[in-house]
Amino acid sequence: QMRRLEMETSLEELLQLFDRLVQDSGCPGGVKIGSLVEAMTHYNQAASAADLFDTKYLLSAARRESTAQLVGLRQEVSANHREAMARTLGQVSDLRKELATVLQGMNAMQQHVAGMGKDIEGLKVKLDSLDRQQESDRQVLATERATVHQRFDQLARKFSGMNHISDKLQAVCEQVEMQRTVSTKIER
Repeated sequence: QMRRLEMETSLEELLQLFDRLVQDSGCPGGVKIGSLVEAMTHYNQAASAADLFDTKYLLSAARRESTAQLVGLRQEVSANHREAMARTLGQVSDLRKELATVLQGMNAMQQHVAGMGKDIEGLKVKLDSLDRQQESDRQVLATERATVHQRFDQLARKFSGMNHISDKLQAVCEQVEMQRTVSTKIER
């Protein structure tokens, strides 16, 4: 059937044409039937000078258009890159400022903590001194209590001796009274 259409080609050449179209079409494993038919119609035809001239200028125009698009894309990418860099630099600058502020805050906090450490150490020394003073006061108080208890014990012994004297005085008074009664009887 290919010979009837005046297409002198082999099956191997058709497969090569198919493989080339598969690569160019971007569709893995498939080619549009219209593309295959168009390629086959032009496969064995001789190109005319006018066709080549048109193709040359079409390719030149496509190259110019591609170059212009590429320049535009480069300019756009460059502008986007500059904008991104400017934003990034601005953000880095802001971060540096924030970091400097944080570092200042940390330095102030460290100084504050160091001051608090000194204050705590001073309080510790005072508490130790107060603890020693309190222990000393307890010992003095214990000694004073012992002394007071000893004095109470001495006074208690003295009072118990006085009760004994009081009993003796009472007995003497009774004897004196008896003698007076006896003397009054005698005198009468």
